[in-house]
Amino acid sequence: MIWRSKLIAAAFRATASFSPTAKFAKIEWTFKKNEESPYFVNIPGTLKSLSFIEKDLKQFPNMHGWAYAQWTNDAAADTLTPNVEGPDAGFACHSKVAAKDYIFTAYPKR
Repeated sequence: MIWRSKLIAAAFRATASFSPTAKFAKIEWTFKKNEESPYFVNIPGTLKSLSFIEKDLKQFPNMHGWAYAQWTNDAAADTLTPNVEGPDAGFACHSKVAAKDYIFTAYPKR
């Protein structure tokens, strides 16, 4: 899988756009210290949110091909709640990075 990630990163750096069928998932956690480790190691703590982004130019033409979904986790109630309803939920926010094909994440040099 690492080689595939490197190929995707290289293609994005060269073109500043993603495949017409790109899909992303982001799982966001709080961090906590691993108490078993003899030195400081962060491990996932509580789930914060789940985010999904899909590119499909035919299905989402009004959003330059992108659709967005995000849920926030309520750890106490053990429930996920959608932040905003509908596939255009994140489009206004992601429009700020239209020049980077509507994606905030940058690929750092390694």
